[in-house]
Amino acid sequence: MRLGNGLCNITSVWFSRYTEWRNELSWQHKFVLAFMFATLTGICAQIIIPLPWTPVPITLQTFAVLLTGVLMGRHWAGFSQMMYVGVGAIGFPWFSGFGGGIAHLMGATGGYLIGFIVAAWLVGNLWNSHRGLAPTIIIFTSATLLIYFCGLVQLYVWLSSFGETPTLFELLVKGAIPFVPGDIIKAIGVATCVWAFTGVKKI
Repeated sequence: MRLGNGLCNITSVWFSRYTEWRNELSWQHKFVLAFMFATLTGICAQIIIPLPWTPVPITLQTFAVLLTGVLMGRHWAGFSQMMYVGVGAIGFPWFSGFGGGIAHLMGATGGYLIGFIVAAWLVGNLWNSHRGLAPTIIIFTSATLLIYFCGLVQLYVWLSSFGETPTLFELLVKGAIPFVPGDIIKAIGVATCVWAFTGVKKI
């Protein structure tokens, strides 16, 4: 118990120092840090499990997005994901499957990319004032649902452009339901890591 409390205190102090260090950085250094998290998202985008019935693959991007929200804070988390989407849109191949370009952004998975920006912004704005494990899970789950919403809207438009008019259930099967178990695990996993990392004891 004492060892656990000691580790909790150490990680809490470490995170506080990280936050102070991040806040004291010049905007140029914060820009570089934001780009590093954008790069992490790009790396996670290449860890893919394709699904035969949908053009939307399973990736680890959600993990990177949530972590960006926590570690970049309210002012830079969303911007970091804007960098990821913007740099990919102009052709840098770090979307899923080493894709890039505006066509990828306008394709079946483009809505999820927009959702990353909104989700990172949400986590960055809410998490610092709600650091307990349970609130963290709620915030992460809400952010994931925002990603789904943005993704499903564009997926519907994309399918409609090919003459398909999916029902709500069909759309959910293609763009949300298969990802729920993994995203729940990722949300809980990141929340647990953050809880351990920051030393937050409040449940």
